[in-house]
Amino acid sequence: RGLKSRLPQVLTGARQVDTADDNPLAGIYNMIFVRLPTVAAGFVYGKNLYQGHPLIVDVGNGPWEVNPLFVLATLYVILR
Repeated sequence: RGLKSRLPQVLTGARQVDTADDNPLAGIYNMIFVRLPTVAAGFVYGKNLYQGHPLIVDVGNGPWEVNPLFVLATLYVILR
C-alpha cells in the first residue's frame, strides 16, 4: 500500500484503491519486471526518436522504420 500511495499509477498499475491488496508480491513483481522496464524503454525510444534515430526492424524482408504511433500504442496497451 505504501508504494501505491507514493508512486504514480503508470508505475504501480493500481487504478483502483484495492488493486494488488490480496497479493502484494504480484503487484511488486508487476512493477519491477513489467512496468519499470516498459517505462524505461519508452523513455529511451523517445530520446532516440528525438535525436533522429527511429526504431528500425528487420524481419527478413529488409529493414523498415516502425511508425511511432504503433510504438506508442504498444506502450499504452502494455501499461494500461
